[in-house]
Amino acid sequence: MTTRRQRAPSAIVSLAIVASLAILGSASATDQGKRFLEFSSDNDTITFDLNTVQIVDPGRFTVVGTTIDNLDVLKFKLRVVGTLKGFCTRPVGKYATPQDLLALGPADMPIQNIEVQGDSTRKTVLWYFPYERLALGTASKPSEGFKLIFCNDIIGEYRDVTNGFRMKELFDCKRALHGLFLNPDDDPSKAVTSVVNFNTEVGRYYVGVCNAVLNRDVYIPDPAGTQ
Repeated sequence: MTTRRQRAPSAIVSLAIVASLAILGSASATDQGKRFLEFSSDNDTITFDLNTVQIVDPGRFTVVGTTIDNLDVLKFKLRVVGTLKGFCTRPVGKYATPQDLLALGPADMPIQNIEVQGDSTRKTVLWYFPYERLALGTASKPSEGFKLIFCNDIIGEYRDVTNGFRMKELFDCKRALHGLFLNPDDDPSKAVTSVVNFNTEVGRYYVGVCNAVLNRDVYIPDPAGTQ
């Protein structure tokens, strides 16, 4: 599973720098006396609630993180929901993007049409963000982020933007693995797991969260391939 938080920075960051930043300064709360562990980026802040930690095996656990957009992105997404809901009354089809929807400045990715889909019982409206900072994937292969609204639950769409996004995540601190769940109630064995890339945001989370939960140095693979 690929998420925006897995995007690599433009410059390659060494493992030593990643580890020191995550442990010493990237997280605003890393000591054992604090419940919440925060990591901030240009677009959002993810907060891991250490009270939700569930140990699976020694060095392996799940924890719930909540991602909240930064103020400029939050305002932008609220504007997007407000604009897209106006298309709920239109017939299925594609429509030109209003200029005032480009509230984050000049577009640096293609401006795509707004798409009205579905039928009268389940109509949706889709728009792709024309901003690289909100892209999904990696820096070398970005794809547009997007907002899909369900016309029968506009209040819920606003709530989703303002309340943030909660996700249960798995960290295997002995093998440098990170996993996500399609359903928060899923068993740990159902996590969609991948090797941690230490040149991404997930690399920061792995070092910081593992250090906070285990209170000891965590496993970081040798970049040369040795143990």
